[in-house]
Formats: sequence, structure tokens, C-alpha cells
Amino acid sequence: MSKRSLLLAVQIVFYGALIWFVVQKFDKLTASVDLGILLNKPLHIVLSILCFLAFYGLLSLHWMQISDKYEKFPQSHQWLAFFASQPYKYLPSSVFTFSSRAVYAKKLGLPMKQSSAVQLIENFNILSAGFCIALLFLIYHASAFLGTFAGLLFLLGLFAVCFVPVFKLPKTAIKISGRDWAKLFILPLAGWLIAGLAFYLIVLATGQQIEFASAVATNAMAVALGILAIFAPGGIGVRELVYNKFSVGNAGIILWRLLTLVIDIAVGLVAIYAINRSLRTKNHKV
Repeated sequence: MSKRSLLLAVQIVFYGALIWFVVQKFDKLTASVDLGILLNKPLHIVLSILCFLAFYGLLSLHWMQISDKYEKFPQSHQWLAFFASQPYKYLPSSVFTFSSRAVYAKKLGLPMKQSSAVQLIENFNILSAGFCIALLFLIYHASAFLGTFAGLLFLLGLFAVCFVPVFKLPKTAIKISGRDWAKLFILPLAGWLIAGLAFYLIVLATGQQIEFASAVATNAMAVALGILAIFAPGGIGVRELVYNKFSVGNAGIILWRLLTLVIDIAVGLVAIYAINRSLRTKNHKV
């Protein structure tokens, strides 16, 4: 069997496993929630979807800008690799997300060694930003004064980073200044805020009342911990536990999981198709 045929066989197995996991999860979710909720407050649902897509858009831009630090590798549409890897998070381990991102990044011009380094930087920024947002909004939820004060201190710290001279990131060929890193860090920070708004709208759509600060903190904490739980497909179980701890109702949790699941699969399939189509077009030109 040729290397190309073996790779195709592996991809088919992965896609089959992915479809099986998604179908199983989708059946459980739809059996546990009344989808009539979607008709009660359609504007909330539509705005939530748009906010979540904006969240992904910022994270994909964050990924692309870090990838661009490897200037010697000509790349195109690298942001598509971020979207293409999203469905793989529902396989048994996040290792599949990591490896699938590397595969699609390579198709778009970034070698696996370099894309692995970019993923480590990306995950560090996303997780750090998520925990920072969660902590700041938890403090604000407890005390508006303390939360505002903590937020100002955080912004001052981020501003101070801008004066750090150019430095090389360990075990990579990436050189970056404190100012450039601060600009990069703002993208996931803004993303977590927008994702929190998306979660807030979904919870309101179910009829449950929740404070915006609590929704932002809860979602950032739940998703960040879900990312760290590498053997929990899509953070399943971990996110739900956090949401329950913060007194989010089951309807809101299930509807949010259902919405994010559908978006993950939809944007992933569109991105995979776009990548494969661009490669076919490029090969035909050659």
C-alpha cells in the first residue's frame, strides 16, 4: 500500500469515528432538551450563533498571526486550519485536534514541526486569556469596585509588557516583541468576552436569569478546563460540571453544547472542503 493510500485510509477511519461520536452525542442532547426553546427567543439564538462565530474568527486570526511569524514558509489562508481541526475535538482525545491542525496547517504551507510550536504558543495564550477573564469577572461578580480595580491593574500589566524588547520564544525560531505579544494576547481576550456573551444569550433564551459577568466567567472557566482535560472529547463532562457548579440550568447547558457542536461540525466541514478544493486547484495549475 502506498503512503498516499495509507493516509487516505487513516483519514476515512478518522472521519468515520468522528461521525459516530457526533451522532451519539447529538442524539443524547436532542433527547434531553426541548428544541421548542429555539422558537421562543429566536433573536437570542441567532445573536448567540453570530457571537460564537466571531469568537472563532478571533481565535483563527490569532492562529494565523502566530503562524505568520515563520516568514520563510509561504502560507495561504492559514486561518482555515483552525476551523478544519474543530470537529476532531470530539474524538476520544484532544491529541486528534492537535495532530489534525498540524495536517491541515501543512497543507496550507506550514511544516508540522513549526505548526506544533505555534499550537503550543496558541494554547498558552488562549488558556491564559481564558483564566484571566474568568478570574477578573468572578472578582467583578463579587464586587464591582474590586473587579474594576483588578481590571485596571491587568490592563496596566498588559501595557507594561509592550515595553519588553524583542525576545526569542523557547524551542522555536519565533522572535517577538512584548508589544507584538500584547497585540496577539488581546485577540483571545476579546474572544472570551464575545464567547461569554454568546453563552449569556443562550442561557437567557431558556428563561433562566444570569448576570453577564457570571456568564462570561463561567464559560471561560468551563471551556479552558475542558481544553486541559485532554482525554475528555470536546471537554465533555468537565464543562458541564463547571456550569452546574455555577448554577446554570440543564436546559442552558444542553442547548449551549448542542449549538457549539453543530457550529464545530459545520465550520469544520466547510473549512476542510475549502482546503481540499484549493489544493486541487493549485495542483491543476501546476
